Parts: sequence; structure tokens; C-alpha cells
Amino acid sequence: MFKKALIIEDDFRIAESYAILFWSKGIDAVIETSRDEAFLRLTQENFDVCILDYQMAGMTAEEFIPKVRLLRSKIHFILISGNPDIFEISSKLGVSYALAKPFSPERLYAYIQRLFEANSSNQPNIQFRGD
Repeated sequence: MFKKALIIEDDFRIAESYAILFWSKGIDAVIETSRDEAFLRLTQENFDVCILDYQMAGMTAEEFIPKVRLLRSKIHFILISGNPDIFEISSKLGVSYALAKPFSPERLYAYIQRLFEANSSNQPNIQFRGD
């Protein structure tokens, strides 16, 4: 299973609900409420998966994801948003999953499990969108 997840969400309560579930499943979850702080953390620590809210102040997801990939080429991204175009946007950014809000933390965790299963079987990086 993935050992470390970075949750980037400007609503701390939402991020905390994800983190609590991850912690209960043995995943080390770290919360950042700004992309700038998250990027700084990514320069200092390795993460297996990054859960990223699409709509946040500061650096856009379109700027953030390629910048992170220069540092951490193997990191997986799960992009979350209330934007109805999130699946088209995620396809352009090459993220592993996109989730349209609202969704349950359990659904997010299920996607993390799928990423692990794909990686543990030595399959090439598979792009998932939705169910």
C-alpha cells in the first residue's frame, strides 16, 4: 500500500476527513492548505500520492502538477473538484484519477487502493478517470 499521501485542500475540515481515514488504513497522511506550502514540503519529503483540490488560490493545478513532476516523477496525482470539466482537465494533465465533488473519503481511498494494485503488479502507469 502507499505509505505516504499529501493532501492539498484549502478546507482543513475536508482534508482532515481524508487524513483520518488514511491514518486508520496505515497511510501516513500530511495536510497542506496552500499549494506554495505543499510545493515546499515536496522539495523536502517523498510522497507516493498527492490528492489535490483543483480550485485553490495561488499556483494553478496546471502550473503545480508539471512543476512537481520535475521533482518527483513517480508521484501519483488525484485531482478533485466541483468543476464539471474536471475529467477533461485531468486528462490533459495526465493525473491518475479525477473525482468530482461531492464524494466520500472511502471512494477516494478506493482509488488509492487501485493505484497500488496497478503498481504492485508491475503494470505500466495506467490512467484512471472516474469509475
